[in-house]
Amino acid sequence: MCIAISKPAGVAIPSDQILKNCWDNNSDGAGFSFAFDHRVFIKKGFMTFKDFMTALKMYDEKYNLKECGMLMHFRIATHGAKDATM
Repeated sequence: MCIAISKPAGVAIPSDQILKNCWDNNSDGAGFSFAFDHRVFIKKGFMTFKDFMTALKMYDEKYNLKECGMLMHFRIATHGAKDATM
């Protein structure tokens, strides 16, 4: 079963260790979305933990993700392809 994290605005992003644990248990791809300035940004197709974290940190620097509502998804494939098109 996939792991989904819902992070309300004003709450810190889960620690790197928690996110790594999510990845280690569901490593068939990951993504995240967040709301900023009445828009929803969806970033998905990360096939390595390093790529996921690089993108997460880049968007955190630009949008201060602590202040944004967020969803994070760590996939474990039950069917379908295991690639960036998830």
